[in-house]
Amino acid sequence: MAALREVYGPRALDSAPIKSTDGTLLTDRPKILERWVEHFQSVINQKPTFETQMLSEIPQWSTATHFDDVPSATEIEHALGQTASGKSPGVDGITSEVLKNGGPTLLDQLHKLFCVIWEQESVPQNFKGDAHL
Repeated sequence: MAALREVYGPRALDSAPIKSTDGTLLTDRPKILERWVEHFQSVINQKPTFETQMLSEIPQWSTATHFDDVPSATEIEHALGQTASGKSPGVDGITSEVLKNGGPTLLDQLHKLFCVIWEQESVPQNFKGDAHL
């Protein structure tokens, strides 16, 4: 901090002037700070302008439970199809083109693998990018 002060000089504690509620310009730091407090209290501490009864009239949607389902082979195939081509492979050395064009056999094996990972809720340690470090 001392080196920064030496290079840049002392930090200015001046505050930019602002207008009071009646329009007069405030230049005194304590008055400016008081005005900011007044402003934020008026913004934050407002009474609600809606009737809480309206909340009960909002239609309720059923809970989407399908997000807990095991990924399907179709979803995996779709995700692989959206993977960018021409990129460098990951630490495993497998390019996206191999995964995208591996055919039904590779897709079936990936699906089985992802299902196991999904059910166990754990990614094998050697799948993590820094496992070789």
